[in-house]
Amino acid sequence: MPQIKSAKKRVKVAARQAEKNTLHRSRARTALKQVRTLAAAGKAEEAAKALPAAQKYLDKAAKVRAIHPRTAARYKSRVVDVLKRAKTKPAAAQPAAKAASKKPAAKTAVKKPAAKKTATKKVS
Repeated sequence: MPQIKSAKKRVKVAARQAEKNTLHRSRARTALKQVRTLAAAGKAEEAAKALPAAQKYLDKAAKVRAIHPRTAARYKSRVVDVLKRAKTKPAAAQPAAKAASKKPAAKTAVKKPAAKKTATKKVS
């Protein structure tokens, strides 16, 4: 427990800042999760509408240093990639002509190495 007056104040300030950081990180993560969930559900248009809000929350979290700015950039980049894949997925989901199916490879028995024979000396 801090004894010095300035140390006591730092404890209070740190607690307030931790609460603010948690708020910003939580908002950003929730917005990212919403975009990813919509994209996974095949609702690419709705996910595209939710994307600017997620980017806004990530930028704000980075600005107040709740997360590192490069981390925010990485998250934004990855969520945009997820959205791009979700938009192209319906076109790629068309069943293509199946290639000739192969038989599964036959299992081969694994040979164990033979036990080494040790020479024993005869004592005369």
